[in-house]
Amino acid sequence: EQAPETVGSSAGAAADPAAHDRFLADYWRPVYKFIRTAGRASIEDAKDLTQDFFRYLIEGDLLARYRVEKGRFRSFLKGVLRHFLSQERRDAAAQKRGGGRAVVSLDVAGLEADREGLSPEEVFDRQWAADVLTRSLADLRRELPPDVLGVYEAYELAGQQPTYGDVARAMGLTEHQVKGH
Repeated sequence: EQAPETVGSSAGAAADPAAHDRFLADYWRPVYKFIRTAGRASIEDAKDLTQDFFRYLIEGDLLARYRVEKGRFRSFLKGVLRHFLSQERRDAAAQKRGGGRAVVSLDVAGLEADREGLSPEEVFDRQWAADVLTRSLADLRRELPPDVLGVYEAYELAGQQPTYGDVARAMGLTEHQVKGH
């Protein structure tokens, strides 16, 4: 797990907008849930703080400070996030959020569950893992031929682990074809 190098500086973000967008897509949900849990922010405040955090992170060139030898990128990001929330609490009375900048819509539907009894770090890590899995499955769906994808889904995503024979019978294939897929 490494920091997205092309987003590691303001110049990098400008040079590769796709990397910038991918970075935001990869991390906004875990950041939002961390803010809701650690910051005890309302939904609307958490949306604003999430956008403010990414602005702070990218415009402040903070990603360039990450060093692989010092640990995981997620740990670094959570530390920066805690510092950001601490600063925001101090500055809340003096500064109005937004400042006329472009705002990206965050769809937080479905992100409010699964926070009870967990630390902000656990909430962040669980959301990050769920997002990685979702993106990986979407990549598989785009890249695998439909018959191979069908076998994969029948075998790996079934509620209980079927045998190759079970999958072969269900899909009208031979066991050898299932193994090959």
